[in-house]
Amino acid sequence: MAGGVRPVHPGLRGLLAGPMVGYDLITDPRAVHFGVPSPGATVILAFAEPIDVGWAHDPGRSEQNWFMVAGLHTRPSLVHTHGRQCGIQLSLTPQGFRSFFGTPLGALANDLTGAAELGVPTAVHDRIAGATDWETRFDLLEAQLLSRAGDRVSTVPAELDHAWHLLGRPGARIEAVAAEVGWSRRQLQNRCRQEFGLPPKQLARVARFDRARGAVRAGLALAEAAYRFGFSDQAHLSREWSELCGLSPRRSLADDFPILQDDPRTREAR
Repeated sequence: MAGGVRPVHPGLRGLLAGPMVGYDLITDPRAVHFGVPSPGATVILAFAEPIDVGWAHDPGRSEQNWFMVAGLHTRPSLVHTHGRQCGIQLSLTPQGFRSFFGTPLGALANDLTGAAELGVPTAVHDRIAGATDWETRFDLLEAQLLSRAGDRVSTVPAELDHAWHLLGRPGARIEAVAAEVGWSRRQLQNRCRQEFGLPPKQLARVARFDRARGAVRAGLALAEAAYRFGFSDQAHLSREWSELCGLSPRRSLADDFPILQDDPRTREAR
């Protein structure tokens, strides 16, 4: 896979969920990739042609964007590759989403849109896409993100930010998280839906599955991953995998379209 990886700049820590990944892939024009739910908002700048994305539950509909933003979701997306995929992908924390777009991540619950709909001028994409090498593209995007971070006027309330981090930990219990931030379970549910787009139980579910899937893709046996990450058994993890990814573990792992977050270079750059 041609492209590159840019580690998280110190000024963007807590805003980016991981490094920026540049990619240039040649695929079968008929290939459709199942996008995986993750704990961060996905942002993609497409260069060769607009990215064509829809949802697995409605495969006849999709949306094309040069600069796409997707909120948190608990259903697989569908990426129509059309023979080539070239761009930069990054993942935003809720704090990063507010910082860069000035609105809560909950505004895009189980949804996606073009960055222009969130107030990002098309000239931002055009300038980055016009660069002729990956390092310049990364430099331009990084500068744009740092500028927006410096002008930050919107932040996640402290209690919600704390709840977010607690829910992302292994073994998170909703009652304990609510007690930790001083809210009732109902208050926690309502505030999480508003800010993040998903209720606490689903936030913890996606975070747990993300850890388990990453470990399996790195070589851990499915049964061992089920035990290590708190699933009742291998069948439980397999059901979660099929529901969240749209494919069984075996078919998902055999997909030759790379999961960019799982590229070894991204783990090294964290």
